[in-house]
Amino acid sequence: MLLALDASGSMGTLDGPGQRRVDTALRGVEGAVAHLGPRDVVGVWAFSGAGPRPVVPFGPPGAVAGALGGVEPGGTTPLYRTIAEGVAAVGPSDDRRVSALVVLTDGQDTEGKPDAAGCSTPCAARGSACSWWRWARRTARRRRSPRSPATPAGRA
Repeated sequence: MLLALDASGSMGTLDGPGQRRVDTALRGVEGAVAHLGPRDVVGVWAFSGAGPRPVVPFGPPGAVAGALGGVEPGGTTPLYRTIAEGVAAVGPSDDRRVSALVVLTDGQDTEGKPDAAGCSTPCAARGSACSWWRWARRTARRRRSPRSPATPAGRA
């Protein structure tokens, strides 16, 4: 599983008393990883400005604990590029493993390359649909990329 965390400037917005959106997302990442088993493999990326960067390389879930302190918000939101690169990084699911890309973001892509349709192409090629979560008025909303009728209802 790859967790891709938005670290753009808007993630510095306060989402409650003294809590930035990035802080809420980081707690969510740590909470999700705590539920993984010892045989699971997880990596964490942060994305902003120049694109996605590895924060925690793929490895055991225990490697994530305490490794997220360097994520600070700033820059633009290369959301679609991060999704396209993330889908390629996790690779396809098969009979022995399930691949997943989870993206936590509060905004929309500010880069425009690839566009939403281009972002969906790697997912569709795998027979999956891309979905991601974004904050809006303190409520998580689910976004789903467009997919063709021939694409099964799986998730990336």
